[in-house]
Amino acid sequence: MAFALLSLFTFCFSFSRAQSPVTFKVDILGHAEIRKGGLKDSLNYDPHFLVSRERLITDYTGKSDNVRWDLHLTLQHTTIWGQNGGLKIFEGWGKLSTLWGGFVQVGRQALSYDDERIIGMNDWAMAAQSHDALRAGFEHGAHKLHLIATYNQDDDVEETGGSYYTIDNGSQCYKTMLAGWYHLEPQDFPASLSLLFMNVGMQAGKKGVDEHNEYQQLYGGYAKFEKPWLTLEGSYYRQGGHEEHGLPIEAWMAAVKATWKPVNLLNISAGYDYLSGDEMFNVPANGTVGLTQHKVIKGFNPIWGSHHKFYGAMDFFYVSTYVNGFTPGLRNLYATVDLHPTEKLDFNLGYHYLATATELDNMDLTLGHEIELSASYDLSKEVSLSAGFSYMTGDETMDKLKRSTDDSHLTWAWIDLRFRN
Repeated sequence: MAFALLSLFTFCFSFSRAQSPVTFKVDILGHAEIRKGGLKDSLNYDPHFLVSRERLITDYTGKSDNVRWDLHLTLQHTTIWGQNGGLKIFEGWGKLSTLWGGFVQVGRQALSYDDERIIGMNDWAMAAQSHDALRAGFEHGAHKLHLIATYNQDDDVEETGGSYYTIDNGSQCYKTMLAGWYHLEPQDFPASLSLLFMNVGMQAGKKGVDEHNEYQQLYGGYAKFEKPWLTLEGSYYRQGGHEEHGLPIEAWMAAVKATWKPVNLLNISAGYDYLSGDEMFNVPANGTVGLTQHKVIKGFNPIWGSHHKFYGAMDFFYVSTYVNGFTPGLRNLYATVDLHPTEKLDFNLGYHYLATATELDNMDLTLGHEIELSASYDLSKEVSLSAGFSYMTGDETMDKLKRSTDDSHLTWAWIDLRFRN
């Protein structure tokens, strides 16, 4: 499969050199990692992990007097080395745009907004995230307005006449989503503001019996102030409505970040994230089942955010669940130093102090401390090499909540080789 894709990439790259409204791009990523310790029963518990991802990206653009149309197709193949992997359409959409800034876009598409805390492509994950969606809006001057509608259904809808949606096929676990995003960015003022509203429908009930949707709402905003030497960012979101079992939701999150750039080669950042957690968080002993009954969900869910970007590179939070499915929330105090000695070379050093947001009985709030070191180097315009190493020292709270291995000193190392034209 990989050889066939590479042959197709070579043909398409050669074809794109000619004058044509069709362009082709190639994106090939090889990833290897090794780790010591981690979550038990994790899908990636194997300490040695080799994976590759190949993408063929095709674009076509056409114009008339008043309208422009764009067609986009991304074929993606992901595989663990030694397996056949899977080939799928990661993106496939058509877009109509007018001269006055209006547009309509329909098809499978990756969604990315603001800092990607709530809606992101999550490109670190090999499969990444895309949605079958209708997106329409307006972009002109300082104003952008996007309206998004998605709908998911099972493959057997034609046979059964219903659309009960489960996650057995590995797709998105939500049934419907309506969202509105407004962005204001004045040209003569170094600040921007985004407002986001989402209404997400989750499949509930049993198929053919009491199937229905439960709806949860998210609303809030993201603000950014940017000068050549200083960047300030902040976000605040609330969640309400009901989760798929009918429990009411009362959750929220807030985040702040400051980045100082004393010289062109150096960035120093510090920030704090707070994501609310469920009260009366139950921590059952090994081999037992917790009996705490929750009447309200207070654990914030960052939905389709690029979690790897925010809560520690080792992905212990908002990627894997806690032992009982609820969450005690998270406090994340962090600092990073980015050094760019040359245009091709980057170094990054980061630190995270991680703790629960919920007070826990007979346990400390502290989950652990994580230190991250990464570097990247552009071998050429088309080829880049990056690598990283993370170390976490977790305490008893981390072990009980996440059911990690007994070794509290966890390490993870990775290396990526990427080809892009």
